[in-house]
Amino acid sequence: MTNLNLVQKYGPWVTVTGASSGIGRAFALKLARQGFNVHITGRNQQSLADLKEQLKEQTQILIHTTIADLSTDDGIERLINDANTLDVGLLVHAAGAESHGAFNDGDINQELSLLDLNIRSTYRLAHHFSEKFVSRGKGGILLVSSLTGHFHSPYFANYASSKSYVLTLGNSLHHELKSKGVDVSVLSPGLTYTPMYENIAKDIDWSKTPMKASSPEFVVEYALKSFPRKVNIIPGTGNRISAVFGQRILPRFFGKQNESLFRKAMKAH
Repeated sequence: MTNLNLVQKYGPWVTVTGASSGIGRAFALKLARQGFNVHITGRNQQSLADLKEQLKEQTQILIHTTIADLSTDDGIERLINDANTLDVGLLVHAAGAESHGAFNDGDINQELSLLDLNIRSTYRLAHHFSEKFVSRGKGGILLVSSLTGHFHSPYFANYASSKSYVLTLGNSLHHELKSKGVDVSVLSPGLTYTPMYENIAKDIDWSKTPMKASSPEFVVEYALKSFPRKVNIIPGTGNRISAVFGQRILPRFFGKQNESLFRKAMKAH
């Protein structure tokens, strides 16, 4: 399937969450260039306004913007209500929050907010859009997880666990909804140059790890070439090898190695 056929298969509208920056923003730009009308959502009003102007300059597509915090019920309802006014055939759920550091040092309220965004919004949106797509007999859902969701990730425990939920939900729905005309895949990026990367870099010296970062554009390009053919989409050969070893072959050893690696890479404050 070529990228152009994604519009023909799911179009005319795509809802992209987390479009304010990073991978979500890259998805919005790429899908707009392929011909989708884009429903962009995020928390940062100025960033979405800038993206809208960029889309207007580069494309002739229609654009709808929803300012919403998806860690809240009000934000989720606002997005759903706006999406219901559009003929959305594809959901790309890229919104997410990250946390890192020693588990016992985490701020409980921030960690619970992370779970609301990474897990609760994923469930709510997957449920809403899958119901809508099943009723019409076609649709696509691309959920964004993380490479950390594939294996034990000390010092990223809450974040990685939340992304494991996204991974399991997406894989389960892939099989459940396939016969009903709805395609579901999960994108698990490794280290990527995004604001999330910059935030982690304040506390972790990436030069002390073997991990290499990719650009959001590379991640999105690979994802859209793989969707919906692949259930689990992992950009980068090294990342795919890590997922296999960490999840299937040597999970305990991999977790132990990760603990040692990131403990040594943590910057002293």
